[in-house]
Amino acid sequence: MLLYGTGGVGKTQLALSYAYERRNQGLQAVFWINSETQDEVLQSCTKICVKLELQGAVKDGQHEANQKLLVDWLREIGKSTQMQRGSNVIRAEQEH
Repeated sequence: MLLYGTGGVGKTQLALSYAYERRNQGLQAVFWINSETQDEVLQSCTKICVKLELQGAVKDGQHEANQKLLVDWLREIGKSTQMQRGSNVIRAEQEH
C-alpha cells in the first residue's frame, strides 16, 4: 500500500489503523519510508533491507543498490502473494 498526502491530513493515523486491523489477518510487516527527500527515501530503503537481512544489503553507503534490492524483493513478494496492483494507493486529503 502506498499512502501519500500533505502534512497534517492524518496519514500516520490511517496507516496505524490499517496496520492494527490487518495484523490479525496475516499482515507480517509494515515499513515506513520517509519521503521528504530522495536521500531519505534511499536511506529508508537501506534500513529496510538491513532489517530484512536481504542478501547483498549493505548497511552504510550503498543506498541505490539497496533500493534495487528492496524493489526486487517487493516484486517477488508481490508475485508470490498475487497482490492486486494499483488498488492499494490511498491519498489522504484534509477535510474542509
